[in-house]
Amino acid sequence: MISKQGEYNTREAIRNISKENEEEDKEIWKKVWTQGLISKITFFMWLLDHNKLATIDKLKKKGMILPNRCHLCKEQEESINHIFVYCTFATRV
Repeated sequence: MISKQGEYNTREAIRNISKENEEEDKEIWKKVWTQGLISKITFFMWLLDHNKLATIDKLKKKGMILPNRCHLCKEQEESINHIFVYCTFATRV
């Protein structure tokens, strides 16, 4: 953002971008929650969007001792990106 004095302020620019994204997110989620979707699907979408799904990589970060392998393909470590983008099993479904 450019201040009134003509100087660039990174902190203010980031704050404004975050605020715009937050407003866009609110509008998107307002539409999602009011579309009449099954609530467990809507909640799953919210968890996915907010990176809150309990994948093995996250459980390990919280101190759980688990082997970190994808239960679908048994090839890679389980993470949100792996499950929804890179998993060979999931890409075939």
